[in-house]
Amino acid sequence: AETAAAHACRVALRRVMSAEGLARAEYSQKTIDGTLHMICSRGGCGEEEHYDGEGASTMSNPLDLRTLDARLAAGAYPHTLGPDAVVAWFDESVALVLHNLKTVFTWQGADGAIATFADIVHARLSTLVAEERRAPRTARSTPL
Repeated sequence: AETAAAHACRVALRRVMSAEGLARAEYSQKTIDGTLHMICSRGGCGEEEHYDGEGASTMSNPLDLRTLDARLAAGAYPHTLGPDAVVAWFDESVALVLHNLKTVFTWQGADGAIATFADIVHARLSTLVAEERRAPRTARSTPL
């Protein structure tokens, strides 16, 4: 059951990382691509990105979506607490990635474009994981 939950998380993550399901009128593809690059690259947001946001070089827990995907693929998630614990761990990890992104762009404020986009990404991931978990095993996406 934990493996199926991890698979659902990976499918949702891959869909969001490819910007599938994120196309929205208020964001250009360039904005989506640029923001996803920041949260998908090694370490997430850090000084190597040369952003002006306060805290850009002080991430105490750097994490990016590709690393999260690799952890899911390697089975580095809670195994003994049930599938809901896997999904909760995944959600907390995604929240950390997006929190780091928001920290870098605090100068935009809570209603800034990046913070809003991060909230949309998080909500979309939650929806996609729930959809994937509800899908019959035979109807799920092909193995990753």
